[in-house]
Amino acid sequence: SRVGEEAVSSRTQTIVIDEAARPLAGRTAIDRDRVALLLILAFAASLRLFHFTAPLNDLHTWRQLDTLAMARNFYEGSFWPFDPEVNWGGHHGYVEAECPLIPALVAVVYRIVGPHEIAGRLIIIAFSLALVWATYRLAVILDGRHSVARGASFLMAISPTAIFFGRIVIPDTPMLFFTVLALVGFAEFSRSGSVRWMVTGAS
Repeated sequence: SRVGEEAVSSRTQTIVIDEAARPLAGRTAIDRDRVALLLILAFAASLRLFHFTAPLNDLHTWRQLDTLAMARNFYEGSFWPFDPEVNWGGHHGYVEAECPLIPALVAVVYRIVGPHEIAGRLIIIAFSLALVWATYRLAVILDGRHSVARGASFLMAISPTAIFFGRIVIPDTPMLFFTVLALVGFAEFSRSGSVRWMVTGAS
């Protein structure tokens, strides 16, 4: 009958509209999730940038000064990152240390903009924000729910310990970032078999 044909036609149109709207809804959810993550990162940055030009006289001052001394010697002398030198060691005061990635990065910035102490703090803040992102990514892989991942990254963003160590010039925050990134790489490789992520986790 005509009524039955109209009902079938109406259901068909509804199905077509639902199918067309589903990708749009998915994109909207992804965009909303990206905006939420960007807001979390912006809030984390605001917490870490508070008084970022202050002198390096907070806790762990000696380690911050050692890091910047190594950077200064890379900047003024030989840029060979496996021979770090500190000022208190006298002439060519070589020191046993971890792989001096942070002093080397600070020295590179020194060569671009000149020796400014805030360069080291800004580099650490960048690693701290990368740690917030890596926490989000790891939570998405392990749990699958973006709301859980946002919660995990927000907790990392507002953690007092993460804020404190995420703005002082010592290698702890970069070390933690690379550790979490390695976990992200291996977890993503286990899930998708991506060689790129395997290399990321291994490196």
